[in-house]
Amino acid sequence: RDGYGNVTHMLYVDKPVRRLSVAVTGRVLTEDRAGVVAGLPYDLPPQIFCRVTPLTAPGPAVAALARSADGGPDPALGRLHNLNQRLYEAIQFDTEATGAETTAEQAAAAGHGVCQDFAHIFVAAAWLLGIPARYISGHLFRRDGAHVQAASHAWAEAWVGDLGWVAFDPTNGISADDAYVRVACGLDYRDAAPVAGARSGG
Repeated sequence: RDGYGNVTHMLYVDKPVRRLSVAVTGRVLTEDRAGVVAGLPYDLPPQIFCRVTPLTAPGPAVAALARSADGGPDPALGRLHNLNQRLYEAIQFDTEATGAETTAEQAAAAGHGVCQDFAHIFVAAAWLLGIPARYISGHLFRRDGAHVQAASHAWAEAWVGDLGWVAFDPTNGISADDAYVRVACGLDYRDAAPVAGARSGG
């Protein structure tokens, strides 16, 4: 496990290689808990997830979104649901608009992004609201029949008092349900990327 409790597998290739592919198959059982995350085998204190990273550093655009989410019947849960809905309405899903190095502030200012950007913006805005939040990578079972997808999915979890961690998907404007398969968590995409690597040499 890494420092965030994610199960990791390491692969070392010690000779020149032209192509490398990683194939993973499995079967999971899920249930709808209305976004409430429970039963994690390993977890850290929520305060760990109050740290800003280069990808989640908030600026004026993120701050404006955070302010627009203020209010709700519960000091934390209401604001988080408002934030989730606000991002869903304000940011346009666009696979051509951003890349892996796009920051939350850049995506929020542009008003375009992919699920990674939605999750980064949510995390950054939640921190501005004083709520611990973390980036989640995983898979989303598409109920519209588009089961074969070119990319994994990303969403966020935020700490809500007695409820604990609650999962929000601002890309789709909902809380995670039984269609979501959680794989890894971290402060941002770099901590929870499904596949990451490094190269030495030419």
